Amino acid sequence: MQLVCVIILASYFFIRTNVFQRSSSGHGSFRDKVILVLVFGAFSIYGNISGIWLYGSEANVRDLGPVIAGLLFGPGIGISSAIIGAVFRFSLGGVTVIPCTLTTLIAGILAGLVWWVNKKKYIGTFRAILFILLLEIIHLTLIILLSGTSIDVLAIVTTMWILMVPLYVIGISVFSIIYEQYVAELKEHEELQRQQIELNSATEIQRGFLPKEMPTLPGYEIYASSTPAREVGGDFFDFISFDNGDLGLVIADVSGKSVPAALFMGLSCTAVRVCSRWVFSPSSLLGQVNSLIVRYAESGMFFSIFFALLKSGSGCISYVNAGHPSPVLIRDSQILELSRTGPIIGFMDGEDFFEKEITLQDGDLLVCYTDGVTEAKRSDGEMFGKKRLIQVVKSSREEPVHDINDMILAEISRFAGDAPQFDDISLLIVKKTACL
Repeated sequence: MQLVCVIILASYFFIRTNVFQRSSSGHGSFRDKVILVLVFGAFSIYGNISGIWLYGSEANVRDLGPVIAGLLFGPGIGISSAIIGAVFRFSLGGVTVIPCTLTTLIAGILAGLVWWVNKKKYIGTFRAILFILLLEIIHLTLIILLSGTSIDVLAIVTTMWILMVPLYVIGISVFSIIYEQYVAELKEHEELQRQQIELNSATEIQRGFLPKEMPTLPGYEIYASSTPAREVGGDFFDFISFDNGDLGLVIADVSGKSVPAALFMGLSCTAVRVCSRWVFSPSSLLGQVNSLIVRYAESGMFFSIFFALLKSGSGCISYVNAGHPSPVLIRDSQILELSRTGPIIGFMDGEDFFEKEITLQDGDLLVCYTDGVTEAKRSDGEMFGKKRLIQVVKSSREEPVHDINDMILAEISRFAGDAPQFDDISLLIVKKTACL
């Protein structure tokens, strides 16, 4: 029990050292190799001095160190650690000194050759057990051939089969299990790193869909932002410039989360941009987008969208709200909501989308948002809500639009506290200023 516990603790901690990890990945230095030889050589010595007496002879696991060294790191480490263990065994003398010393050397040599034949990889628990059994048969044979069959020798042979062989099997099994668990953890870590790299790439690609600069229109301040709940998200905003000087304002929220939502977001954003090249009214544009999504997107996903066509000269906005949270318009003491005028995109082809118009006046502030804003939760489950959003907007309406955007996000963060962000948060803010 004591020996098994030592093997478990030593294996667990040594496998997680930098020396072991560098060497097992093929990047070990000469210094690392020297350390491995000394460690496994010392383990061979410990296997000798921690033996158990039975029938007048000692049972030990002297060969376990060289076996593990050879099976993991090849002939060089295996033989070198075996020499240390063999020299120590030879110094002890005894009736079986020659066969026991030879067996320790053979253990390091054969284990290293097995590693080489197995394409420099560990052979696994089952085959390691078979190897250790074969080695002990060689050990037994050498004892009988070189030491005879005296009573003392027969006692040693008896001890070997009653105690030493089970100890070796337990020892190599315990180490193999711990090592294979480490390999599994390493593969899982590498897979997580690979996924993180892919997510980082997806994040950069998704950022490429969003406008890199805010539009500049005389008499207007315009700003937008999107904060995904995960590495990638499903919200998007866009600004589409038309040849006649009109500006399309887009904010949308696709169903789902993470990578699937990000992929569908890319498709949806592209569909809106493409259709805007030949369709100029908001209702017709979203009708075309809906037909494309229903026809070609077979994932069953959908998205809500607010599309507004801003005529910069007159301040008139023609808009369609396709299942999206109603933007709020702050005008003096009035609060107007641009309610839904059509269904969400992607459910059914041939849907009707109706336009409405509103004219912005000097000082008007239009705040468009996704449901991640009003549905942000704190730990007790209470939502941020539209009322709090309006309060923040009203209190900051005199500020520049990018500051209003930051104040809203800061208030959401303060409200949520330690609660994790559940949904993507996007804002699109337009303020009409007096033309000079």
